[in-house]
Amino acid sequence: MNKEYSAGGVIFRKEDDTILFLIIYSQRNKLWGFPKGHIEPKETEKQAALREITEETGVQDLKIIDGFREEDIYAAISNRGEFNGQKIKKHSIYFLIQTQNKSIEVDGEEISDYKWLEFQEALKVFDFESVKKILKMANLFLLEMQDEITPGDTISEDNIDDDIETLEMLDFFDDDFI
Repeated sequence: MNKEYSAGGVIFRKEDDTILFLIIYSQRNKLWGFPKGHIEPKETEKQAALREITEETGVQDLKIIDGFREEDIYAAISNRGEFNGQKIKKHSIYFLIQTQNKSIEVDGEEISDYKWLEFQEALKVFDFESVKKILKMANLFLLEMQDEITPGDTISEDNIDDDIETLEMLDFFDDDFI
């Protein structure tokens, strides 16, 4: 099966004592998700993620948080180039990215809307479990590095799905966490 690769980010910002995640509405796919797009030739995953996020949101103040890279692999129908109209295996790679900017500029065509939401609210708008899983993993990562963000940020164990099986599957299970 042919493959295509895209890169993007789980973007967050701090507002007072709250962490907010950016979600965008894809007009073409009629779905809420994270900003992402096709990786161009000779472009690294991180370069593509930053370029696509800036193109889709207008945000340039982006800081990739080291240590977080998640890949979502799924079957799709290509809408690009030589594979247009064919079934492909799509690899969507996500980085955790912090911004201070709350103003977003969507083009109204490809991306028609956006929201800054707290973790639990963001989970409710996604249709696909794989996207919810990426958000959960990003939230867990932020929880683990909570001291590095700033004291008072409202990331807590109450914000995390407490399903032990999910945590074990995500390799975040350890005795100190429970």
